Amino acid sequence: QQGRQFQFLDAHGEQAKAVIKSIDTGDKDNFVRRKLTIQGSFLDKSDNIQADYVLTLTFYAGKSTVKLSFCLKNPHAADHPGGVWDLGDKNSLFFKSLAVEIKLAEAELNVSTGIKMSPKSHWKTVESSQFQIYQDSSGGENWQSYNHVNHKGVVPLSFKGFRYFEQDIQISSGDRATPTAFLGSENISVLAHIKDFWQNFPKAIEVNRNKLILKIYPEQFSDHFELQGGEQKTHFFYLDFSNNRLALDGLCSSALKAQIPLKFYSKSKVIPWLTPSNDNTEIQNLINRGIQGQNNFFEKRESIDEYGWRNYGETYADHEEHEYKGRSPLISHYNNQYDALYGFIRQYMMTADSKWFDLLSTLAQHIVDIDIYNTEEDRDEYNGGLFWHTHHYLNAFTCTHRTFSAKHAEDFIYGEIGGGPGAEHCYTTGLCYYYFMTGDEVFKNSALKLVNWISISFESSGTLIERLMLFKNRDLSILKKLFSRESVQKYKYPFTRGTGNYVTALIDAYSLTENSDYISKVEKIFHDSIHPLDDILLRNLGDIENSWSYLILLQAICKYLEIKGNNNEIDDEFIYAKDCLLHYADWMVENETPFLERSEQLEFPNHTWTAQDLRKANILFIASCYTEKKKEIYLNKARYFIEFVSSDLKSEETRYYSRILIILMQNDLQESCLDFEILDKIQHYRSSSNYDMAPLYSVKGIFYDFVKDIVGRILHFSWGKEKKWLSFRINN
Repeated sequence: QQGRQFQFLDAHGEQAKAVIKSIDTGDKDNFVRRKLTIQGSFLDKSDNIQADYVLTLTFYAGKSTVKLSFCLKNPHAADHPGGVWDLGDKNSLFFKSLAVEIKLAEAELNVSTGIKMSPKSHWKTVESSQFQIYQDSSGGENWQSYNHVNHKGVVPLSFKGFRYFEQDIQISSGDRATPTAFLGSENISVLAHIKDFWQNFPKAIEVNRNKLILKIYPEQFSDHFELQGGEQKTHFFYLDFSNNRLALDGLCSSALKAQIPLKFYSKSKVIPWLTPSNDNTEIQNLINRGIQGQNNFFEKRESIDEYGWRNYGETYADHEEHEYKGRSPLISHYNNQYDALYGFIRQYMMTADSKWFDLLSTLAQHIVDIDIYNTEEDRDEYNGGLFWHTHHYLNAFTCTHRTFSAKHAEDFIYGEIGGGPGAEHCYTTGLCYYYFMTGDEVFKNSALKLVNWISISFESSGTLIERLMLFKNRDLSILKKLFSRESVQKYKYPFTRGTGNYVTALIDAYSLTENSDYISKVEKIFHDSIHPLDDILLRNLGDIENSWSYLILLQAICKYLEIKGNNNEIDDEFIYAKDCLLHYADWMVENETPFLERSEQLEFPNHTWTAQDLRKANILFIASCYTEKKKEIYLNKARYFIEFVSSDLKSEETRYYSRILIILMQNDLQESCLDFEILDKIQHYRSSSNYDMAPLYSVKGIFYDFVKDIVGRILHFSWGKEKKWLSFRINN
């Protein structure tokens, strides 16, 4: 073959110049597959970078099939004025098309061509050697959904489904195509298939004599394409050179899904507390609604047409309709809240149902492409971060999957408008486990990118202005309480899900890299956020609206103990974390009740709170493994919450909501998976710990720490760092 190339046309229809920056031949010791990764950029006439790309070719031993992935990236930061992220941003990349052209040698003019619309259909020979299939929309009932608006607020889709042409004459049309095209001669042939052709519309495949063109972003589309700042999209396609027209049928219908018996997954302990047998519990029956019956995740996709290259794989946040007061239908995106990916992976391992795999594999790719802010050019606490779900009870409008739209000010208002990726919305576990499932470094690197981002978000930038702002925003409020003779616990990290997600991310990073520095960092965070002798009354946990997420931090402690225990690392840090867990578990036994029993404290008392009650059972079940004396007390309280959640949700009309199901998926810990052998290890360890009282703030201590920090930052003062920190906050 000669002349294979990528054709990228900018917004003016001009061909951009493609340059290669690096070529990597990985998998050198892999005798089953080899990968070739090419990284480069598309440049404009002035050699400015318009977009980056990553092309990966995967070859398989003894096979004529090649898998290709092409990732197009806008590496620039969005402008996001006022903390809103709408389409039409000045740093968005607008372009007309992107296509892959495969051209047989000019001498190969006596060619044969063919197409079939799906793996189950018959091949159609095209005598004219010129045909084209173009998918303009999903072909679903709601193909014109407001989900597909462009930056002007217009849905630019021209017709339902696909159209098929020969010599520019329309021959047929339909709703959803899964086409494979063939181009061959006596000497060489190529079979081509674009994965998720209709799901990632618009798409096209064209054959014109000796050319086969795979149109990833086809010029037939009635609008320009817009890649937001820090947004990317990866497309996959397959080529086969065997002259066997059936070679790609298996890949076109479904991906290969490796599955082993549940008991082996459980025994490996890669996923903690995975039951060795899938018991048919009431909660499991509730979870099964995600793929069975009405309002399952696949039907939810159809309801707002959660398709197209930017949307496919996303979970529809249907629970937001419960308090929604704007125009219908509500377009709301979940953006992996509470780690839906982890929940889907857990369900796939437990049930071996391929529907869960379809959900998890498409969601994983969507997260790394769309939900993560893939840039290094914005403020440090945004770069590489995960965008929140779109704003509660508001239409996404033109912010796509980026939380805040300027148009929110025109609709029913919930909370503040504006902001960016935030540390309380960080979920790495699903990406970590998906890497373990696939071995694809993209997901490992994405998880580690999130770990780096959340670390920067929680730790100091070292600037002088930041420390002055911290004194204003934090220290002054503490001083006010101290002058009123209140006691305030002295902790660097808040007792919230943000800290819990930070700890979980660091533990996942350890699992991915085996770098013990991550565990050491976790242990420092514990000492700066919780204590075995805490005065829990000072935590104000009775204010459930604002304090409920302490449960997520306790769950992170549970995960830490599980990792250390499996590694036989019973040491003083382990005992410290264990004692913290048991201290709070004692309080939970005496004080925790179902959230909705205190509904007057809740702004929106819906049954998401019942699902969150399952976290209490989860924590108490695990805590029971670390105490012989109170084991039965913890178990009984955990069983109480299990029974409450099961019975309360069983007849609840909203039990199919996405957020409810996803919380259940990741917190459904069954008693049969508990391992009490850890008690023997603990009993044989003699701790040297002798706890002082939990730390409290003092007026003198606040001023001492402030002066010490200011002096340290003056000694390392940098005008560049100060200017950068300040400029981002003035402009956005």
